[in-house]
Amino acid sequence: MLRNNLITIAAMVAIAYTAGCSDEHPSTIVYPANGDDTKPASIADAVLRYADETGTVTLEWTAPQDDSPGERVTSYDIFYAVTRGYAPVDFWNTATPVLDPPDPLSPGERQHYTFTGVKRARDLYVGIRSIDEAGNRSEPHDPVMVHIPGFAFAARCLDVYTGQPLEGLDATLTAGPAFDYTTDSDGRFAHASDLDDGVTFVQIHSRTGITGDYHTLSQAFVLNSDSTHTFLMIPVTPVEADWTPNLLSLFKFMTRTDASSARNGSPAVASPTVLAKWRQRPVACYIPSFVNDDGVDYHEQARSAAEKWMERTGEPLVRFVDTPPDTGIVLSFKSSSEMSGIAYTIHTRDDDGHPLRDEIRIINDMTDESTVWLVFLHEFGHTIQLGHVGDRKFIIYSGQPLPWDVSDDEVAVVKLHEALPARIDMAIYDDTSP
Repeated sequence: MLRNNLITIAAMVAIAYTAGCSDEHPSTIVYPANGDDTKPASIADAVLRYADETGTVTLEWTAPQDDSPGERVTSYDIFYAVTRGYAPVDFWNTATPVLDPPDPLSPGERQHYTFTGVKRARDLYVGIRSIDEAGNRSEPHDPVMVHIPGFAFAARCLDVYTGQPLEGLDATLTAGPAFDYTTDSDGRFAHASDLDDGVTFVQIHSRTGITGDYHTLSQAFVLNSDSTHTFLMIPVTPVEADWTPNLLSLFKFMTRTDASSARNGSPAVASPTVLAKWRQRPVACYIPSFVNDDGVDYHEQARSAAEKWMERTGEPLVRFVDTPPDTGIVLSFKSSSEMSGIAYTIHTRDDDGHPLRDEIRIINDMTDESTVWLVFLHEFGHTIQLGHVGDRKFIIYSGQPLPWDVSDDEVAVVKLHEALPARIDMAIYDDTSP
């Protein structure tokens, strides 16, 4: 039915044309009979009204008379055309017929027909003619028109670390045609209206000499309403490691969403597309009391290692609790016979990839407190969702010996990690830019 899908109706009409039907829409023509060649009254007061809350357009008109004031017409021709801002040519011969026009009411009564499924950011033209029992049609009138507004798109660009607005970034909004903007002093740009429903593509990048260097952000949206966004822009920051050119590259290299990569012994070789981190910070962390036969206090060393991460990064990563949490971090101390290595972290995630429970397991018979502390420092890096790397300057180095502190680059990675949303497709950022 047209009422449900204008595109389907247009396709049906196109099929009719290819089957040999003329442009006069013969399926709706009834030839005069009984010698009646008087045309019924025309419809002079048709109007179109768009309802934003329902996305529908309603055609309203007053039912005309036939040959006498009280005589109804027999039926209606309703035609429509949808355009992008121009008047249709030769409307009555080129427009598409409605297949389910309503039955006429008594002369003088108001009646209506509703169009649904009309695309946004379009002009809808509609014409209506009355038809009598002999097939005579009223004189055609100029079609009435209503504009179906498109959607508005607004955005604000902020530095991911500081939250400060970024002025002077270039933004391109593509929805069929492309629109270019520059962010204002509040980091904003906006397209007021008339974007189609469907896919809209946004790309934001730095302009040399106007702003600092930020990684290009590219994202696609499916619009079904007015849309407002906040874009977190990541500065291009150099890192000390020779094998990665900037912080974003290092971040993608180090972060993981699979359970095995944080506990295997080989360097990471791939980055996740979707980053899913703990839904809330600080994360509950349970460290049981334990002092081994050599006097090494595992509870003290583990707590000190967790506090070191928070001291270096300035982030409230964990809170210590007295009982094992359902969601959070749990430490356990195992005999060497129960372990396949010195220590590892086991990740459990929910269906959406977010961490639910991390268990740090470590052998319980190490004799040196400093070594225990370094191992815990390494494993707590995994609970922040960092994976292994093959560079010995990082505390999450995949081999031995470990360095004596968290590196500045790891601090920057954790700050970036904590500044981003709880779940984000990291593919929107270009780590090769600018």
